[in-house]
Amino acid sequence: MSGDRNRRIALCAYGSAYLAGRIVMEDWYRHGLFSQVAMQFRVAVSGQLLAGDFVQWLLCLRQRGAQRLHMAEAEELGLDDRKCAGGIVVCFSDSSELWACYPEPTEAALPEDGPAHSPWAAELDCYWLQAGPMTAPPLMQVDWPALRSQAESALEEKMAYGAVKPGDGAAAPYMPTSAGEWADWQRLPLVPFGAGNAAGHGLLSALHEKEAGFRNYAHPKNDSSDYWLLDEDARAAWEAWHAELEVWRRRVEIALANACVEKGIACESVPMAQPTAEVAELTEPATPVGKRAVLPGLMAVAVLLSLIVGAGYLIWRFSAR
Repeated sequence: MSGDRNRRIALCAYGSAYLAGRIVMEDWYRHGLFSQVAMQFRVAVSGQLLAGDFVQWLLCLRQRGAQRLHMAEAEELGLDDRKCAGGIVVCFSDSSELWACYPEPTEAALPEDGPAHSPWAAELDCYWLQAGPMTAPPLMQVDWPALRSQAESALEEKMAYGAVKPGDGAAAPYMPTSAGEWADWQRLPLVPFGAGNAAGHGLLSALHEKEAGFRNYAHPKNDSSDYWLLDEDARAAWEAWHAELEVWRRRVEIALANACVEKGIACESVPMAQPTAEVAELTEPATPVGKRAVLPGLMAVAVLLSLIVGAGYLIWRFSAR
């Protein structure tokens, strides 16, 4: 699962909770998924930059009265999935608008007085506001037990060598696979965690475990695996099962991204710890304390001393007369 897709899921789920007033920005904007990426929100027709990061974008949407976000795949939107990575539908009370995820802007896509190329050294996500209104997709309540049963049945049908069920999964928030690389205060669930979607978190965790197990089973370096002793038809059956597994992982991810958590918070069982002083020094914009800050201070002190000395000299001369 790519980082870009993870970010869309988290942005959709946490953004909707923020727009609904269930969480505040400070509860989740430090999420590790957004720590090493630049995000831009542009107008598709002109290339005009409307927001330089997702915080600006969400604040503008909230001021405009946006109520929730809906994640959609390119196929659902009728877009070419070879070029578009999907998008986010912003729902208002009486209208909706689509922000499609396309590659970063090129020179031809920017105004004539804009930069010729992207200055970002980090990864860049671009969302383009499409022309024309959209029909707001309905907010569906997810029946997680039913969805689990459907996933199990579909995976069993694709498996020719015995039933392979996802299992129960842990009753804990599903964490992105890269969470171990982040600081403690950046480790948040992929989407808000609450009683209403705990079963969805468990199902996604179980599907992820199965996917990780298959990748290990079929990895070329794992030459002792039975996978490489199978004939071509048997391996093709495994690959078909894996493809079906990926389909269900995407369905569960989208369901979690679009589900409404009745009292959603950043995480109930893994509270976010505030960064320590040492971490803050490394991650927050530094306060000028070097030569640029010391030199103006010394100059101000020198000027003040000069004024004091000059005033004292004038007083002494006046008194002497």
